Amino acid sequence: MSARLFIAIFFLLTVLPFAQMVTRAIPGDAINENRNFAKRPDLSKGIEHFPRLANEWFNDHFGLRALLIKLKTQIDFSVFGTSDKVVVGRNGWLFYRAVISKEEPLVERLLSQGLEDRIVNGVRNFTDALQAAGIRSVFTINMMSDRFYGDQLPSWVAPRPQRPRIDHLVDRLRALPNVTFVDSTAILRETMKSRQVFFKTDFHWNDPGAFPVAKDIVDKISSAEGLQASLWSHKLETTTETFSGGIATFMPLFSSPSEQALKVKSNFKDPPGARRRYDVGVFEKVMTSDGASPAYLPQTVVVGDSFFDGLEKSGIESYFSGLSRARWRPGVKLSVVAEQMPDNTKWVIVQFIETSTHAMDALADAADVQKAVQIIKQRTARPEQNTR
Repeated sequence: MSARLFIAIFFLLTVLPFAQMVTRAIPGDAINENRNFAKRPDLSKGIEHFPRLANEWFNDHFGLRALLIKLKTQIDFSVFGTSDKVVVGRNGWLFYRAVISKEEPLVERLLSQGLEDRIVNGVRNFTDALQAAGIRSVFTINMMSDRFYGDQLPSWVAPRPQRPRIDHLVDRLRALPNVTFVDSTAILRETMKSRQVFFKTDFHWNDPGAFPVAKDIVDKISSAEGLQASLWSHKLETTTETFSGGIATFMPLFSSPSEQALKVKSNFKDPPGARRRYDVGVFEKVMTSDGASPAYLPQTVVVGDSFFDGLEKSGIESYFSGLSRARWRPGVKLSVVAEQMPDNTKWVIVQFIETSTHAMDALADAADVQKAVQIIKQRTARPEQNTR
């Protein structure tokens, strides 16, 4: 290669990123990194900070940055079967690296250091207070996909303990006198004998995996309500569609991997006069209807996470006269839920995934649980007014 050609290529590689920054002529030079990018620097924070801020801004915005990241990620994924953010498993299975390497070990450590005892005490006190107020409780904990499809993990992934601490927590919650426990793990293990129960490219269970768990919740509440048979009546009907889930799109690739995913057909109906409102206080969705007992289950409050979406897509909402759903997140405490739950609430469903420290911290917060208990006690002394 001649010196002139080398200089020309070097000059082009130097100038091209700056030209792209100005013109954005090459399409596709953007990726979603689930974070806030550095803002354009100014002197408002002082001249001494300007060089650092300018460097951070340039690192986030220089031309062709996204394309180079995609190229590197694509080579890692397609050639070497690896990713900085994702554990690339066998047969198209993907797992969040942070869940396996950080979140699951963190929960294991926290539970062994006393969090488990605090959760059990909190749940006991909370459900005892609910029971005294005529409100019954359902609990279910969702395990991650690596618990069910661990054989699809690459060999370098360290195995989890033979009996993780979360299993001890499940056993202790199941033994509480005022907790109706739905064993989603046992249900999924049985179901996976006949069909796949998790997405390959997404964090969540698939809707047909959630279906028998939704049915079991309705079955148990129907029985506890004294009904001769469960209100659950619709059959599972599935379809498939091309789907690229959150784990797949989390990797900045030129083309995200996809799968033929099982989905549930919506062969169920809303209760009569169903009405939905959103962002009502702590509740992200409130469904009310004209449905009455014994044709429909009574007003129920749900505190859950994104796994509850699968239960909704399976039709669980269609069996309740009212369902108010809150989502675990910072600031969602049991006392807030207790304060805002409709006065005619007869059931509380608590659902969370095994790595949800938001849910575990809320259940273990002794001071807030005691506050919730006091609120629930006060509710029994006032007439039913608020149906939200």
